[in-house]
Amino acid sequence: MTPGVALLYVGLSLACHGSPLDGTDEPSGRLTTADLTISNVAVGEADPGGHFRMVTFDIRWSHSWRTSSPPANWDAAWVFLKYRVGSGDWRHATLSTVPAQHGAPTGSTLSPAPDGKGIFLYRSEDGSGAFGASGVSLRWNHGSDQVPDGAAVTVRVLGLEMVFIPEGGFLAGDQGASYASLTRGSADNRPWPISSENAVEVTGAESDGFYYRSSKDWETTVWNAAEDTTGTSSTLPAEFPKGHRAIYAMKYETTEREYVEFLNTLTAAQAANRYDRANNGRYGYSITESGGVYSTGHPQRACGFLSPADGFAFADWAGLRPMSELEFEKVSRGSGSPAIPGEFAWGTTYVRNARSVTGSESDRSRVTTSGANSLYTEQGYQPQFPLNAGIFFEVGKTRERSGATYYGVLDMSGNLNETCVTIGNAFGRSFTSRNGDGRLAVDGFTDEAGWPLRDGRGAGFRGGTLAEDQEALRLSDRQEAAVQIDWSHRHIPWGFRGVRTIP
Repeated sequence: MTPGVALLYVGLSLACHGSPLDGTDEPSGRLTTADLTISNVAVGEADPGGHFRMVTFDIRWSHSWRTSSPPANWDAAWVFLKYRVGSGDWRHATLSTVPAQHGAPTGSTLSPAPDGKGIFLYRSEDGSGAFGASGVSLRWNHGSDQVPDGAAVTVRVLGLEMVFIPEGGFLAGDQGASYASLTRGSADNRPWPISSENAVEVTGAESDGFYYRSSKDWETTVWNAAEDTTGTSSTLPAEFPKGHRAIYAMKYETTEREYVEFLNTLTAAQAANRYDRANNGRYGYSITESGGVYSTGHPQRACGFLSPADGFAFADWAGLRPMSELEFEKVSRGSGSPAIPGEFAWGTTYVRNARSVTGSESDRSRVTTSGANSLYTEQGYQPQFPLNAGIFFEVGKTRERSGATYYGVLDMSGNLNETCVTIGNAFGRSFTSRNGDGRLAVDGFTDEAGWPLRDGRGAGFRGGTLAEDQEALRLSDRQEAAVQIDWSHRHIPWGFRGVRTIP
C-alpha cells in the first residue's frame, strides 16, 4: 500500500429552518468551524486488468444534517483527488462514475459526478449533529489519466463542505427596495418570477415583464463602466444558470486554508498569478510562501484579496464553477419564499454588527456582540479583517441569528462578498453552467469555454462586505452586480464561493 496524503479542510454545517440541529449531542457555545477532517488515507495497488486503484480514507465533520421537512435538503462533502507521478506536477484524478464501484460505509450515500471529477458524500437518512464515515473507498481510474500501473504515485484527498439546493422556482428582487433590484417593469416593482431554466427576454416593459435596473442610476464608476443601462433589452440564454435547477453550493466562503491547499497543487508559474504577495500581512491576509510552499496562520478565516479571476480559477481547480447572481438570490431566499423589501440573506430585515469578538487576532473564535449576525461598516466602526467562516452559527440559534440562508448556507450577507456572474452585460450572459474540469491553463487561469474572461468582464459582487454599510448587504442589492476587475486587482472584501451543477 502506498500512503496517500491526507488534507484537512475547514467545514461547518447548518440546517436553517426552525432548529434542525436542536436536541443533538453537539456542544452549544463556541463554534468549531475548521473541523472537516480527512484522515487515514491509503492508496491501493494497481489492478492490472482494470487499470484502477482504490483510495480509502476516513472523513468527519460537525453540524451535519439531512431533513425531509422543508427545505428538504442536506449538507455533503465534495471529495476530489489530486495526484502526481514521482515529483511531477499535481493533476486532477478521474474517478469512476459508477456508484457500485465505490464503497460507502453504512449510514452514508456516495454519489459520483458523471464527469468523474469527484463524489458527493452525505447522510443516507434524516439526522443532525456530527457525521463521520470510516473506510470510504473511491475507485481512481488511473488508466483514464494515462498513469501506468507501476507508477509511483502520491494522492491528496481533498474535501469541501457543500449544501444541496433543490430544484424550484423563486423570486429575484425585493419590490424595488434595494439598489438596482430586479423588477417586472419601469412602473412595476414586483420581482422577477423564475420558473424554469428557459431563456428569459429582458425588455424595457412598463409592467408584467423582465426589466433591468442598472447601478448606474445611483453611481457611475470605472467598475460598472461595462454594465447595461436601465431598460436595456437583452436575452438570458437557456444555457445561462438562472437558479431553477438543482445545484450544490459551498456552505461558506473560501477560507485561507482552502486557498493554501489550492496554491500548493499548482505549478510555480500558475501560483505566481494566483497568489497576492503584495498584500501579505495586510487586513488579515496571512497566506505566506517559503520555498514554493504556501501556508497560513489563520486557516479558518474567510479568504479575502481574491480577484474574480482567482475565484474562478479556484472553482475550476476544484471541479466547481462560479454562481450566477440569480443563483445567489435563489440560494439565499429559497424556492417559494416571498420577496421581503430590504431583506438580508437570512430572510428578515434584522441585522446587527459583530463589533466585539473574543480570541486572539489569529482566530477571533466567538462573537460576543449580543444578537450579531454579520460583519459590515457602520458609523464609528470599520472592521480591519474578515472573520472566521460561519462564525455566527451556534447550535440552537435561529436562521436569523446564525446569518443563514433558507437552505443553510452561511455568510451570504456581509463579511466578504460573493463573486457572481452578472446578467448586466453580454460578457456575463455568455456564461454557461459548465462545471470546471480540475485543470487550469499553464498560467493559472481557468481555461473553461463559456466562462467570463480573465480581465473580469462578466463578473460582479453580491451580498455586501465588511467594507460597506448594511444596505449593501441586502439580498437583492445590485449596486456592484456588474463590475470589470482586472485579474491582478485585489481588495480585502473580495472573497469567493463556488457551486456545482447537478445533471
